[in-house]
Amino acid sequence: MNKQINLFLIVATFLFFGFSGFSQSKFNTAHAQQDEWLVIPGEQVGGIQKNTKRTDLPQFFNRRVTLDFTEKIDSKTIYKTSIHKDTPNSLIIVWTNERMTEVDHVILDGWIGSNWYTVDGLRVGLKVYHQLLNINQQPILFNGFYSEENGGFVANWQEGALSKYEDDLRVQIWYSGSCELTELNIYDFLENKEYSTASAQTKHLEIRVYKLFVSL
Repeated sequence: MNKQINLFLIVATFLFFGFSGFSQSKFNTAHAQQDEWLVIPGEQVGGIQKNTKRTDLPQFFNRRVTLDFTEKIDSKTIYKTSIHKDTPNSLIIVWTNERMTEVDHVILDGWIGSNWYTVDGLRVGLKVYHQLLNINQQPILFNGFYSEENGGFVANWQEGALSKYEDDLRVQIWYSGSCELTELNIYDFLENKEYSTASAQTKHLEIRVYKLFVSL
């Protein structure tokens, strides 16, 4: 009888600690996944921080989805790494130097369905009306769509909730959809000047968050 009791206690102890360890493992994994996509302007984009090096990236991303490239801007060579290109979770790391040992900023340039998010719920693909403005709680001013490189940027958050990111985050919005109404109305917003989402005209546009430029 004593042997049976001892055997029962051993099995019960094993099952208890075994399942406890399993549950803790699941909790830690879920927590890591939650932080994996978190964007904190001025601090991090997932695991990417200011002092992240190119050689650190395999810790966060599969080598098959990373691609290094350069761009010439005003005769200066800019070193970049593209990750998850042509997917909703696409991003580009812009390095401060040729050795790629420090991050200047990260561009989130995916589309609807992007997993990258701020604690406020800001992410690429949001509709400006009913989503972005609900987060900001104020109308915004934005530059006209005169150039895909320089146009469409939020110029002023009007002291809304997202104004706290002014120093570390640039948000570019752009028109989407191919409906005739959008195509016709967009011609009223092609100048290099500021427009307000409070305008009755802009409410006819289907405009979304296009890119996020996150400084680290």
